[in-house]
Amino acid sequence: MGVGLFRGHIAGIPVGGGLAQINSSDISALADVSGRFIRGVTHAGKVGLGILFFGFLLDALSERKDPRLPLNGFVTVNGGGGHFIGVLTTDKIDFLVGRDKLSVPIERIVQIDNVSIMSIWPPYSRQPSRIKLIDGSAYTGSMRSNLELLSVAGTHHIDADDYCQMIGAETSDIQSLRLAIVNAIQHTREEAIKLLGEDIYEQFFIT
Repeated sequence: MGVGLFRGHIAGIPVGGGLAQINSSDISALADVSGRFIRGVTHAGKVGLGILFFGFLLDALSERKDPRLPLNGFVTVNGGGGHFIGVLTTDKIDFLVGRDKLSVPIERIVQIDNVSIMSIWPPYSRQPSRIKLIDGSAYTGSMRSNLELLSVAGTHHIDADDYCQMIGAETSDIQSLRLAIVNAIQHTREEAIKLLGEDIYEQFFIT
């Protein structure tokens, strides 16, 4: 099965010139299009379809953390009551940094440490959250968004005050991930086209 995929954007800039072949795409492209597809069907009301698609990919993913990969793809999560690999369905995350409210797209974020520990001493303030971006910049402040993620277990919710750490998840084998995505497409394509329409579907995959 020949599969083309549309790479997404990093910091608003198209990556890879648009259409790419799945058999030559790297982890960043595969993670990007998979994450965008899962968010797309989830926002369209088919959470189960997103979970099904992700389930085909899980064996090809690794809990090894990759601080180079933005959070729009596969994410290793500590928080929400567990440790798991998932996909954020939230598109942007709000932070308060000093006096500035930053609304940062997830494709620009590579790591979040939301420590959320209350001090035992007055004034009993929260410890600050830390966020690292794709350009190497880092900020300290407080996360103000509640997050939602999908894993094979279902939907997870992490509130802005909850402890969580998020960083990109690596693949255990790039060729296995390519084959897993092809398999996932074969099992979800018909339902996804009915849900999204062929024009929108082909913003993710061309088969």
